[in-house]
Amino acid sequence: MQEQLTFANLEAQETQPLPRIERFPFQAYLDRHQLSWSAVAREARVPCLIVWSIAHGVRVQAAPAAQVRVAVHQLSEVAYTGPMNTDDEPARATGMLAPTWEGPR
Repeated sequence: MQEQLTFANLEAQETQPLPRIERFPFQAYLDRHQLSWSAVAREARVPCLIVWSIAHGVRVQAAPAAQVRVAVHQLSEVAYTGPMNTDDEPARATGMLAPTWEGPR
């Protein structure tokens, strides 16, 4: 018969640390400066999905990405100099371009 797991014997078991999960640099910047996607989108006058896409490494057009860079600088007073996955950056090693969010038409 299998022993039932209780809180007492659970605490006695050895655990392993969780692996460090690397976040996207732009999301880390937003977190560090306590900026939300919606606040940045409002300041940049772009759809919130653009900011979310940048924060998650999704390719966006260069113009809205530039607007977001300006907006986060205005909000935090610290320029974001990290990468953003934009149309004008070279394609990935596969040679294929990722889909691009163009915003509303």
